[in-house]
Amino acid sequence: CMCRRVVCTVSDSGFPTALRVVDFFFFQAEDGIRDLVRSRGLGDVYKRQVLNLLTVVTTAISVLVMLLAAPFVTFFYADNIAQQPALLPLTVALMRAMLLSPIIFGISGMLMATLNARQHFLLPALAPSVYNVGIIAGGLIGAALGGGAPLATAWGLAWGTVVGALGHLLVQLPGLRGLGARYSPLLTVRDPGVRQVLRLMAPRVLGLSFSEVNKFVILFLTGAMALGALPALNAAFRILI
Repeated sequence: CMCRRVVCTVSDSGFPTALRVVDFFFFQAEDGIRDLVRSRGLGDVYKRQVLNLLTVVTTAISVLVMLLAAPFVTFFYADNIAQQPALLPLTVALMRAMLLSPIIFGISGMLMATLNARQHFLLPALAPSVYNVGIIAGGLIGAALGGGAPLATAWGLAWGTVVGALGHLLVQLPGLRGLGARYSPLLTVRDPGVRQVLRLMAPRVLGLSFSEVNKFVILFLTGAMALGALPALNAAFRILI
């Protein structure tokens, strides 16, 4: 993970800013349901219903953030945008492309929880590494195709995020096939079991959000600093830990 963060410093600050938002939705989508499914031992029918509901919700949120990307970025990064106006359209475009990944992560997180609940840990453990490799590979390919230009590298990293998220999902599918898992398009919020899942999931998501909100505070504070302060801070923090 440290390598992926350090790679971000070679491109414009637009990518780390967009990545911060995407990572926020990733952790909420994945962690919010994983421990719940693993600890409660939900039946397969409930898992399918929750999977479909989670996919609809993450898609709706991602589309909403795509539409509101410009004011969102302006709020957190106003000073740097004033210094370099071209940063706004770049960050918004990168964010909109990368917001495809939380939709994939919502599905992948549910698959990870299901495999963990069945005592299958190898493929879920490999999934985050596949995600990081996808981002790094995307950055390297973008840099190679663009002759090392920062803009091409940033776009390579952005699409590498989406490809990495897809890899995060696909690497777990063989494990599900081995369990004989089947997909069915069940979607309802009236089922008592689904409602119970949502009630139990809410405190978990709320608790997780506090640590992630801290990252947005850092984003807001570094917005008033010199351009490049955020990726420098991220790299320093990763090296520290």
